[in-house]
Amino acid sequence: MLKLRALCGELLGGVQVKVMVGDGDKAFQRHFWFGLSLGFAIVLTACLRPVATPEAVQQVEDTFDAHRSEFTQLVNDAIHELEQSNASSVELPDRSFYDFAGVSESLEREAIQVTFVIEEFYLPLVYVSTDNPQHVHDTCANGGSVIKQIESRWYICQRDWN
Repeated sequence: MLKLRALCGELLGGVQVKVMVGDGDKAFQRHFWFGLSLGFAIVLTACLRPVATPEAVQQVEDTFDAHRSEFTQLVNDAIHELEQSNASSVELPDRSFYDFAGVSESLEREAIQVTFVIEEFYLPLVYVSTDNPQHVHDTCANGGSVIKQIESRWYICQRDWN
């Protein structure tokens, strides 16, 4: 156990702090691994908290601008396929300008959403059929938020890490 603590402390810049409690021969030492705790907190914060940098948002917007007609055609085809298939979701064909795309109905079936992951999973381009991003749970609302509306029905959203 002590070897593991020492290793973790070294890996995360752990600092061992000794605090003397009591007096004389009855004194005892307690070891606190502030560096380990701090390092762990920093790692969790950095790894689990997505960041929508201006550059990342601009990249999504630039990709949308460069492929607007293709995005529009993919959305129209996907909505048609979803409505005809009675499925709850449909995957879209692969394209070079996005990593993943899918279409699905919102939880309460209020809207059809088409989500495109351009490069960053936590920063998707989202088409919302009702033009109400509150209908897109876990991406643009209730587990995510709208970063920017590009135009009617098109949003850049930020997903939460969970």
